[in-house]
This record gives sequence, structure tokens and C-alpha cells, in this order.
Amino acid sequence: VEYKGVHVLIEAFKNLLDNNPFIRLFIVGGYTHSNNIQTPYIVNLKKLASRCADRITFTGYVDHKEIPVFLRFANVVVVPSLWEEPFGMVVIEAMALARCVVAFKKGGIKEIITNEKDGILVNEATAEGLQRSLDMLVNDVRMREKIGLKARQLVEEKFSWSKISNDVALIYSSLCPWR
Repeated sequence: VEYKGVHVLIEAFKNLLDNNPFIRLFIVGGYTHSNNIQTPYIVNLKKLASRCADRITFTGYVDHKEIPVFLRFANVVVVPSLWEEPFGMVVIEAMALARCVVAFKKGGIKEIITNEKDGILVNEATAEGLQRSLDMLVNDVRMREKIGLKARQLVEEKFSWSKISNDVALIYSSLCPWR
């Protein structure tokens, strides 16, 4: 769907290829969480990507159990959502695997990522803004790794199941003062 911003990512990627001809883009997922329907938007995305079809792979639907394979393979994970995502689960999943995440500074994602510490937040939700951030990371392995390690640390500290269950238990106990 358009509000996920994949068209913006493809435009940014096409511009990156001029100086980085060996990079690849994997667009993981389909229209829904269970099938590979070719919507008019997906057909248009493939047309938009046709100039560099040898560098862009559309996986279509991928079972959730297989997502970590793609995340581990990635040097950078881009979440180009143009809308105010309430929470970015893919952001947390990528950060848990020590991947550098690049996303637009919108919605709940901006509450998760601290820019240039544990991810990259792009202020300008455009292909040009995204390209600038990706261009910075493509050739800077050290920066990607540093951000990825900080991202993993953040997830362990704030988003691990033990942390979440403890926080929920504290909330429940505060609601039941007689215990």
C-alpha cells in the first residue's frame, strides 16, 4: 500500500545506484500477510523498478518465521512509511538483530529510534532525503555496525520480553494496591 512508502524507497535506491552500482534492494512482503496479490500499486512498483530490475528483488509474501533470514542478510533495513506508524515492529525486529534501521521521522518510529545513535531518522519524507541518509551508510561499515550494536542494546534494555512482562506486572500491581 502506498502509505508504506516503497515507491519512495525505490526512487532513492535508483539514485543511489549511480555511485554504488553493486548494492541490492530486497522488498520483503506482499499486499497482505498471507498472499501475493498483484495490486495495481505493486504492478506500478515493479514498473518503477524496471530500469534496475537486476538490482531489486520483490520477494512477495514471506512467512513471518522467514523474516529474520532477510534481516540478517541486510546491511541496512529501511522502513519508509509515510504515515504515522503507531509502532514499528519491523524496526524492533531489525534492531534486535543489530541492524541499522533507516526510517522517516514519523509516528511511533521516532519514539523508538534516537537519530544517529541506534538508527537513522530522516526528517524529510522524500526520495532525496532517504537517499542522502542511505548514501552516508552504504560505504560506512563502521557506522552501520556501531548503530546496529546500539540498536541491539536498546532492544535488550527496553523491548525484551522480560522487560515488557516486568513493566506489565508493575502496572497491574499498581492497580491492585491491596496485594
